[in-house]
Amino acid sequence: PDDCTFVNSILNILKPVLAAMLLGIGGLGLVLFVDLISFLFAVLTLIFFVKIPEVIKNNEETSFAQLITSMLDSLLFLKKEKGLFLLLVFYGVLNFVGAISFDNMYSPLILARTKNNEMILGIVSAAMALGSMTSSIALTFIKEVKNKISAMLVGSTLCLVGIMLFGMGQNLFWWCAVAFCGCFGMPIYYTYQTVLLREKIPISMQGRIFSLQGMLTQMLSPIGYFLGAILADYVFEPFMQKDGILQSYFSYLVGKGDGAGIGLIFVIAGGLGIVVLMIINKNENIRKLDVQK
Repeated sequence: PDDCTFVNSILNILKPVLAAMLLGIGGLGLVLFVDLISFLFAVLTLIFFVKIPEVIKNNEETSFAQLITSMLDSLLFLKKEKGLFLLLVFYGVLNFVGAISFDNMYSPLILARTKNNEMILGIVSAAMALGSMTSSIALTFIKEVKNKISAMLVGSTLCLVGIMLFGMGQNLFWWCAVAFCGCFGMPIYYTYQTVLLREKIPISMQGRIFSLQGMLTQMLSPIGYFLGAILADYVFEPFMQKDGILQSYFSYLVGKGDGAGIGLIFVIAGGLGIVVLMIINKNENIRKLDVQK
């Protein structure tokens, strides 16, 4: 979600451009030098210029038992509010699908299919950031959408279809177009998903529910990163390097050669995400979230 913000989108557009410029001027040594200087600047700024306010101590300390009770209260709340529970389930699915494919593997996919062309990777990264930035600007100026569930599902559909199509790509224009459209959907999904949670969850429960959502991300993302790398190196890439009936069919979707196995992971992950999306879209508890109480 943080990468979908307007400021981060601008930074993500500039980063590959500046990195390519530094690499061309002074090579990898200059890039590492600038990285070290920026790190030192950040550390020194924190030490000498950032004042951390003193914590006002409270006589009441939160015990471990209270934390467990608070967690159980949030689970009991979600058990009653099935629509919100499914909303968080789909959030977890979308994050896991992204972690196992696009978030972690788009760079290896592009580099494998372009013979390590860093320039193409940088251009595609900029297209991704441009998509997120354009969507963020559009969300700022458009009128409030009444049917937030439909808007959220449109955004998630763009993300998931983008993941599938990205895995099928084999040239710069395709990757840029798909990355722009897919990343255009991310701010839409996250914006309306967050709005729905804030509207439907009582203020006294919001901290616990959003903490639970953050825990889902921190738990599923590393698992997805690890699993995606293992599947790419030991399952799908070796599988697509062989000759066979299945490989010949899959090659119509993802092509052949290096990166075809990673592309197949994208197609499968995006397809499974779309199946889950279609199931959730038909659920009455999800649709009821748009009904004003």
